[in-house]
Amino acid sequence: MSVHLRVVRKPRPAQRPAGALPASFDLLCGLHARNPAAERRLLDAYAGLVERMLFRILGDARSLEDLVQDVFARVFSRIDDVREPEALKPFITSVTVFVAREAIRKRRRHR
Repeated sequence: MSVHLRVVRKPRPAQRPAGALPASFDLLCGLHARNPAAERRLLDAYAGLVERMLFRILGDARSLEDLVQDVFARVFSRIDDVREPEALKPFITSVTVFVAREAIRKRRRHR
């Protein structure tokens, strides 16, 4: 006896990009609208990641809080450049690395 299975998938909503999580899509829409609640959610979700990355790159915890604030100030000012919800984390990561490089350059100049 042969059994054939048929996969039935639920249709995706037309407004959301394929593969985007509803929370990340709504978050990005809120960020584009400059919604303070969305900015707070982004900060809560990614502050730990940014802090860990800066600590691993720089190895110094003295100016960590200032650098985390600098990262998010730049993220919020350039959030309109992010079009896809999946690109949010890589965008934050690239801004973090850029801020860390600037901190390294400043250290070298002050020596």
